[in-house]
Amino acid sequence: MAAVDAALQLALVNQQWDRVAPLLDAAELESGNPDVLNEWPHALHVLGLIYNQQLEDARFLWKRLPAEVKRDNAELNAVWRLLQYYWNKQYAGIWQALQGYQWSGQVRPFVDALVAKTRAEMLALLSESYSLVSPAKAAQLLGVSEGEVGHLVEGAGWRHDMESGCYAPAAPAPDDPDLDGFNALQQLAQYMPVPLLPEELADYRPNVGVCVVNSAGLVFAAQRTKDTGRKAAWQMPQGGIDPHETSALAAALRELKEETSITSVEVVAELPRWLTYDFPPDVRSRLWGEWAHFKGQAQRWFLLRFTGDDAEVDLNTEHREFRAWRWAPLEELPGAVIGFKRAVYEEVAAEFGPRVAAIAAEAAETRRAAAS
Repeated sequence: MAAVDAALQLALVNQQWDRVAPLLDAAELESGNPDVLNEWPHALHVLGLIYNQQLEDARFLWKRLPAEVKRDNAELNAVWRLLQYYWNKQYAGIWQALQGYQWSGQVRPFVDALVAKTRAEMLALLSESYSLVSPAKAAQLLGVSEGEVGHLVEGAGWRHDMESGCYAPAAPAPDDPDLDGFNALQQLAQYMPVPLLPEELADYRPNVGVCVVNSAGLVFAAQRTKDTGRKAAWQMPQGGIDPHETSALAAALRELKEETSITSVEVVAELPRWLTYDFPPDVRSRLWGEWAHFKGQAQRWFLLRFTGDDAEVDLNTEHREFRAWRWAPLEELPGAVIGFKRAVYEEVAAEFGPRVAAIAAEAAETRRAAAS
């Protein structure tokens, strides 16, 4: 055990954090002592596996540890809670667990390294996925206060947008192999849980709506396959949050891809409350199965900037939802959507309208600068 301790201390002194878990894994396997885990750097071993993103291995290590060790070691239990938050992708819990425990002198530097690594990964995901981030959202995901977030993100090259009060992330390194845009956005979505549906909305089906805006400031609108005729309604993509989905943003990305094939998007904004509409009697009378008890839908709305070209749009998907599409002014859509959704569209247009106009103005200025 002395040789293991020496090698471990060398790795810690040299800040070779990624070496800790492999070193201890090998030492455990090579030990002939069946009780080797009784006297063991338990917290460091689990932390090492978390640092290397080997969460499954960390869970198996926890199961192998003697019951009395897990019962009596407070610091190990704090690491276990941290592992649970990482496993469930609960960012608020992760930061609370990392920063809310009085770690020992041996473990503290490793925790600090994990804080730095986790924060850097989140900064990279935000940079790949968002065009603008509110101070509150950035603070929540980066584990700092709103007063501290400006110093942190501006140090990473983000720009403060005076008009919106938000931060514009720096573009990610173009040669980063781990951050292809849509995959990064899907990763980020997993850390943004579905807000709880208030008790008074229990009769509404949880749903998402997606407002996709192009560089001209026009919004994606489509006609459903079931709607025909010259006066068929136009709507934006939407769909239910599946029972297994833990993120409203993940549901929005899935629905957008399933209905339109669009994946080249950045998050601009989320409407921070549920919007609802009721099914009219003629619609509700046709509902059956799991839909039968719903009186309407409760929606979380996202504004996404389209960064691809029109050739990406393909309505011929596995379960085709739309028959035609176009780019339309956002302010026209409340008058073009089916009547019982109009109030929701009016609220979406009022909330997202200034951001949509700003995107169009920014693109126009870029074009003017390029032409001069």
